[in-house]
Amino acid sequence: QQALLVLLNKQDHPSWDLKHAISFLIRTGRNLMHEAHRNLNRMPTQRLDEYLGERIALVEDGEEVQLAEAQRKARKRIVKKVMDRLAPRQRAVLVGFVCEGRRFRELAQEVGYASENAAKKAKCIAMNRVRREANAEWASRAA
Repeated sequence: QQALLVLLNKQDHPSWDLKHAISFLIRTGRNLMHEAHRNLNRMPTQRLDEYLGERIALVEDGEEVQLAEAQRKARKRIVKKVMDRLAPRQRAVLVGFVCEGRRFRELAQEVGYASENAAKKAKCIAMNRVRREANAEWASRAA
């Protein structure tokens, strides 16, 4: 459906040629599929509400706000615990980039990395570790 919508938007363009529509749809569909697959790798592997178990039962039926708040608090606790286990420089780069929106060059100078690329690599390593350990923590809550 998304590929068809892209095609409909594209057909009004003056340089658009209808004979390429099928190959355009195939490529666009393939790109959307790859993007969805990449996005899956960035998400937690399990749903959080599966691991809240008895805590969900404590929330009355129809109290969606309380349930969402309980889920949010559980997620924050897990991420905070994992963030506390990171190396101080990795944590500083991750928080500086993700939460504060700072540039890698200034983060590298502040934290003591030799280059901007070293700070980028530290951020990637920290993000992967947080994602991996948070998933493991959620899985252990289910067991």
